Amino acid sequence: MRAAGSHVHSCTQAGPGGAKGHRGAGHNIVLTGAVQGLQTVGPLCFVRKEPLLRELAGWIARVADLAPSKYRGDLLCVLALLEKQLVGDLVRIHPQAAANPACATTAGAAAAVAYAKKIAKYNARWSFPKEEFVPLAIETGGRMHPEFRAFLRRFVLYAVGPAECYDDLTKEQRASYTKKIKYLITSISAANAKATARSLLLIREACARAARVPVGAAAPSTQLATQVVAGASGGAAASSGGGAGAGAGVLSADED
Repeated sequence: MRAAGSHVHSCTQAGPGGAKGHRGAGHNIVLTGAVQGLQTVGPLCFVRKEPLLRELAGWIARVADLAPSKYRGDLLCVLALLEKQLVGDLVRIHPQAAANPACATTAGAAAAVAYAKKIAKYNARWSFPKEEFVPLAIETGGRMHPEFRAFLRRFVLYAVGPAECYDDLTKEQRASYTKKIKYLITSISAANAKATARSLLLIREACARAARVPVGAAAPSTQLATQVVAGASGGAAASSGGGAGAGAGVLSADED
């Protein structure tokens, strides 16, 4: 256990209260923040969570047993006026230099590894229009993969235009674009910071409980206490402002 409690971001402990489950909860917090942000800046766009991939036009399973499966992406954005759809799959990862020394000198290395792994996973399972799919990789410290930011820019261009590039916008539309893209990135960064703080508060409580065990007594379960969640939410929200610029590192475990 690291002194800072950061092990909780990459621990694979299973079980209803295990750290792996809490990493999944963090993934859902960020995904919900992203979907709500997209719906706010693009009210005329169709945005929904967890689209069934086999039902999307142009998506064909490469493996026979995937065709009737329930494989889903994390979000679907339909840009009706441009006759396009965007499929995103969020992957939230914690940088760990021990897993790859290069992350000590390369900012965003964790997000880059996660992005590449997600691309490889989808290419092995599905045939699809390449421009439609984007892995939305973000590190626990807040750093987004460049393609995540490009995805957000593309969506906002449609919402304020619709337009395919920034140069096609009018002066008024550019002002709206700047406001919306800042709102969207801030919303996602705040959700990510909340998820990170929530995990740290949970592990702090678990460590505090373990420290209170009398000598010779049975140690409490290593499962993280789910009852801490309610208390953690308030504290996490207070620390949600500093996520966007942090971190360099490499993938140890992802939340997808």
